[in-house]
Amino acid sequence: VDFGTIDRGDAWNSEDQVIRYFTQTKGRKKNVVAVLADGFRAEELDLFESLAKDAIDYMFSVEPYKTYQEYFTVYLCRVASNESGAGYTDESGKILTPVDNYFGSRWPEKSYSNMTANEETVKSYLSSHIPEIVSGELAQKDVPAVLLINDNR
Repeated sequence: VDFGTIDRGDAWNSEDQVIRYFTQTKGRKKNVVAVLADGFRAEELDLFESLAKDAIDYMFSVEPYKTYQEYFTVYLCRVASNESGAGYTDESGKILTPVDNYFGSRWPEKSYSNMTANEETVKSYLSSHIPEIVSGELAQKDVPAVLLINDNR
């Protein structure tokens, strides 16, 4: 029995909203990029979406991405955190000021070096929220994640 095609629209509805921003229209190999929010409270997710769109639009305005934009699917993952921002660490990575953000992003207080997040949380999120991974078309390792952190540093 053929039930036809079911169109889910632009959003993959799950616990968090995942929005398909670009859809791949060329090429046989799937090329998926996920942009994840971290340190954005629920009421700040519109800000995340705006910043993420600006960043992706800029990336695809320069070469070689400009030429190959149609070969990519890009998802914006509106993931709410309990607190805004990112944690502070000392230069050795010891957390000085924790922030209750979803992916555990943090970096040294006085520099941008050594930014880190909880890699297992990122992998788990991608594996359960990105449609091509959920369906088995791609492995989690084949989907690069961009972590957009709500922090004024």
